[in-house]
Amino acid sequence: MKQKGTCFREVGLKLFENGYPVLPLNGKAPMISNWAQIDIDLDRVRRWHSQFGGSNVGVRCDFLAALDLDVPDPQEAARLREQIFARFPGGLIRARGEGGKHAIFYRKSHPKAEYRLVGGKKYAHLENGTVELFDHAGLQIGAFSENLVGGDYRWKGPSLADVPISQLNAMTPADWGEIRLLLEDMGYHSSRMVAPQCSNFSPKKFEDFNAHGLFSVESQIDHIRALQAHQTGWDNAVTALAGALARDRHIDKLRLMQIAELITWPGYHVQETYADLLSKIIRFMVKDAMKSCGSADGFYHDID
Repeated sequence: MKQKGTCFREVGLKLFENGYPVLPLNGKAPMISNWAQIDIDLDRVRRWHSQFGGSNVGVRCDFLAALDLDVPDPQEAARLREQIFARFPGGLIRARGEGGKHAIFYRKSHPKAEYRLVGGKKYAHLENGTVELFDHAGLQIGAFSENLVGGDYRWKGPSLADVPISQLNAMTPADWGEIRLLLEDMGYHSSRMVAPQCSNFSPKKFEDFNAHGLFSVESQIDHIRALQAHQTGWDNAVTALAGALARDRHIDKLRLMQIAELITWPGYHVQETYADLLSKIIRFMVKDAMKSCGSADGFYHDID
């Protein structure tokens, strides 16, 4: 049974009244088709209140600038939060489970300005997990939940249901750029950075797949597509696929986008899957480069 204040029936209308474009979620995925394009008005929210009252609750990021920290080590997660709040205090904190998974919520000072950066959604650390940036209407982030694998959402202090969007601490586009630089300084590299380079490193194109490599990758893609119907094991399967791609040094952007189109989870954007897959490949390739070259320092190049 859901606890008070965690489902759409209990907080959906309140969030909308506070200025947040709410969405009903099945787990973490939106239950509405074309959720990124539709107008979220009061009539629609009331219908969802009746139809999906027991669902989890997400917020589309029309007006939000949020960071989602998926950092297993609690000390590293605390270090990240400390550095972020030292520069940008006042963000609301939503935890997940008992470990280092936290999201920090701010308001966009200029909602019509461009906050996003192509290839700059997910920042991956070699050893310490990832940080994702949610900063435009093509993305949504969970706010209230129950029965999520890995732990449910818990607010540390006020939640979005308590604080109207107008009262959230504001983040300018320049501030958001500083957040990106801060993450890079702390060792979290975005999907714009790919493929460690050293003297014995020679990436091949996807057209150069040997028969075994092609079969391995294509069979894993089929496996992931089958998992979509069962809503389980997707992330682990994508990680395995990324490992196969990294071992063959397959970093052709067009082919990666084609793969992302095939394996994107229902309700999510292809660009999100592309960034997720690419960030996983980066981590595999950096580890390999460190084994081959002794260090990954300075071995990044920009593919955009």
